[in-house]
Amino acid sequence: MMSAEKGWFHRQTFRGSPYGVLPGFKSRNHGALVNIGSVIGFDGYPYAAIYGGTKAYVQNLTTALQAEMSSTNVVVQLVAPAATVSEIWDVQGFPLSNVDPSILMSTEDMVDAALVGWSGKKKSRHRPTRTMRP
Repeated sequence: MMSAEKGWFHRQTFRGSPYGVLPGFKSRNHGALVNIGSVIGFDGYPYAAIYGGTKAYVQNLTTALQAEMSSTNVVVQLVAPAATVSEIWDVQGFPLSNVDPSILMSTEDMVDAALVGWSGKKKSRHRPTRTMRP
């Protein structure tokens, strides 16, 4: 687990079950879990069945955790970007150089977009919705 302080935002990055952090958040009645999904999790796409399936899992996990935390001040957020610059393109055998640069988002911009409007003080009671399509 890594920790970094950046202004008002305290970030802890972990890999594993969300239940590793949610009990502490719940006992403090404060915290935020941000899950990184993808718009590809909303629909099936040829040659991306496994990747899309794992992102659909992240979407459903987030929805379930939002319901579990609905009586608390704990925020569970799904970030579902579209085309983001990362190594996944090369891993899937589709070089990033083949992607139209006008549709690409840097990982930094993706993080900034996820944080826009989220103050950590307000909690939306709405289910995740599609805001972008590939």
